[in-house]
Amino acid sequence: MQIPPVPGGLPSQLLARRPDLIAAEYRVLEAYDLVGQAKLAQLPTINLTGRGGTASFQLTDLLKVFTLSFVPSINIPILDPSVRAHVKTTEAQTTVAEQQYRSTVMNAFEEVENALVNLDSHTKQRVELQQEVDQLTVVAAQIDAQLKEGVISQLEVFETERTLLAAQLALLANHQQILSDTVTLYKALGGGWPTVDVQSASKDGLK
Repeated sequence: MQIPPVPGGLPSQLLARRPDLIAAEYRVLEAYDLVGQAKLAQLPTINLTGRGGTASFQLTDLLKVFTLSFVPSINIPILDPSVRAHVKTTEAQTTVAEQQYRSTVMNAFEEVENALVNLDSHTKQRVELQQEVDQLTVVAAQIDAQLKEGVISQLEVFETERTLLAAQLALLANHQQILSDTVTLYKALGGGWPTVDVQSASKDGLK
């Protein structure tokens, strides 16, 4: 299986596609909206109600609001302790949402960093393991030739083949680990990386 290469200079904007970051951001925006609504509820309201119970007036009627025939009802919620408490509650919820968002962002960066470190480590290890397999393959061919010439015994051939098989299995395990690291990085980035040259794209975005 071909392992897709990881381009250098991956932009941090890729993290914005992560579902957990999107959800955390929406929670912050929702908290901001609730605070705004709570503060808006503190504004005073005036109910224009006539003695007869009617609430439909002409402009000339509104100019007579302080006459004996018309008494406005003024409600000032900001003086209500429960309203002020609700504002404080929504503000506290906003603080919690902001902290959760920061924590989610830091966790996302940590997951990406760990995935990149593991992928880099196993990729370097693959080079060493491949070299070992190549060397042992050459040795195995030489041993096989010597066996045909009667220089060595079959036991030595078995020992060489056993060592080569162990090296090949180690290389296969390394390949599987790199695949796992790549999948982990895909998930950490919220869906992989673009096929374009991200280094050029990052430079263009800074212009």
